[in-house]
Amino acid sequence: SLSPGTAVTYAYVNGRTFVCYANDDIYEYDAVGDTFLPVTITLPPGLTMADVTGIGSSSNYLILFTLITVYWSSLVDVTDFTPSSITGAGSATPQDVKGAIVAIRGASGGFLIYTIKNAVSAQYTNNARAPFVFKELPNSGGITRPEHVTLDTTSGNQYAWTTSGLLKVNLQSAEPVSGEVNDFLAGRLYNYWDSGTKTLVQQLTTNGDFYIKLALIANRYLVISYTPTIISDIYVFTLAL
Repeated sequence: SLSPGTAVTYAYVNGRTFVCYANDDIYEYDAVGDTFLPVTITLPPGLTMADVTGIGSSSNYLILFTLITVYWSSLVDVTDFTPSSITGAGSATPQDVKGAIVAIRGASGGFLIYTIKNAVSAQYTNNARAPFVFKELPNSGGITRPEHVTLDTTSGNQYAWTTSGLLKVNLQSAEPVSGEVNDFLAGRLYNYWDSGTKTLVQQLTTNGDFYIKLALIANRYLVISYTPTIISDIYVFTLAL
């Protein structure tokens, strides 16, 4: 029984699909049975699934993360996180991480770490003993939910709704984009059709900022879904840009 609003993250490694419910468990998709089954993860000493807040993937590694630490799997078995210089499994607490980690997104040549304060790039080194080099992205902002970042794509860029507005992010930089979108969403005004009066009504949300989710379609269309309300603790997005 998961609490409403539990963060859900995904990872795709070597043809395998994993889904993680924050601080609970990890499941793998079974194509034969068309269902998701719990998967046994061999964790490092002292770490439990209650500590794991999400997953990601990059360069044939399955990646787990807690609030401040990232763990990468063995190259022999992606479910094995026992530290080893032979299998390649290991971990790091990047010094540039300035807040709790919210999401990890794979990118060409590494992955990106999104926290509540900033974004950090992890560039792949092709060295199994130290496979990633971490560096903060200047001018990046923080996110509060994994849905605030587009899933990894082949375009080389990701988009994130952050405390610095809408950003285009890659392993080298974080650039502001679409200032008009920032102004519109920050204004908290939305339009809806009143079927009774047959008029288009503009209204100011009274629940604070919009709830937002980003999706990049076919590496061409950026869709920003937003809603002013939550229905029964569930995000139901009724509007989009």
